[in-house]
Amino acid sequence: MESQGLNEEFKHYLSQAVVHLKYDPILYWQEQKNSIYHDLHSIAMMYMGIVGSSVPCERLFSIAGNIASDERNRLDPNRLDRLLFLKSLDMKHWEL
Repeated sequence: MESQGLNEEFKHYLSQAVVHLKYDPILYWQEQKNSIYHDLHSIAMMYMGIVGSSVPCERLFSIAGNIASDERNRLDPNRLDRLLFLKSLDMKHWEL
């Protein structure tokens, strides 16, 4: 029965006018929390937190390339893991 309600909620949402492209999607869904789109709000907010970028991953590969260089080709894999972890921390965590 619950999925049928969500189905109807979704159909109603799709029948509405499109929101302007410059409108903040998180703000839109926060406004829908107590509206007829309550269940869709929960789903939208869960997926809006997902990072849509590969930049952090690419940055880590770049750092790994700097650490695991030709000069350090005998670096133990466990030590490499630890060095990568330390390099991935934000500088604010290093302040004493």
